[in-house]
Amino acid sequence: MRALLMTRRVQSVLSSSLLALLPLIVLANCHAQNTSPQDTVARIADQYTITFPELQQHVRDYQYAYRFRKDLAGGFEKALDDMIVDQLKRTDFFALGLHKSAESLQDMRRSINEELAIRYYQSQFYEKYVNEDSMQRAYMEMGREVFFRKIDLAKPKNASQKEIDSMKSLAHVIRLRIRKGEDVDALEKKYSRDRESRSGHSLEMLNWEMSLVN
Repeated sequence: MRALLMTRRVQSVLSSSLLALLPLIVLANCHAQNTSPQDTVARIADQYTITFPELQQHVRDYQYAYRFRKDLAGGFEKALDDMIVDQLKRTDFFALGLHKSAESLQDMRRSINEELAIRYYQSQFYEKYVNEDSMQRAYMEMGREVFFRKIDLAKPKNASQKEIDSMKSLAHVIRLRIRKGEDVDALEKKYSRDRESRSGHSLEMLNWEMSLVN
């Protein structure tokens, strides 16, 4: 009840300001970049403020534009009301000392742990690797095609560990010889197990789609 009463008082003071911002709402996407972060829409007990960019973000995140298709201004008012009530609930939660009560925390502990896990994942993994730069690099890679030559070494049936180690050493030697500029055709004819069925000049191609399944 206290939260709702405070909300109504805050909204009554802000009603004229919100109406003045309605032209901006129509072009929200364009004006979001030009709106100052200090453009305060609501202030609660001089401790918490809601700026217009924050209000716009809340409307986008929680789909108010779809829920209030025929009354966009009403959607912004409802979003502001919800943001104020949520903040007042948080303020009251700590003011009443409920954060120190084991009984009050019992029911929400699982949700808190899940939220912490999500925030940790986003900050430590997701935001580091899923960003504009990484997506641009991925798109560039998707269009690439890599052409390669292949030398297949014949692995004996029921090969021993000694034979496998010997093959690994041979593969390393062949790679070094190619890097030094030795003729690949000659090495392929000498070592590749399917050299009789190959022309000695064939190229194989690998693209992004093939790399996902193999």
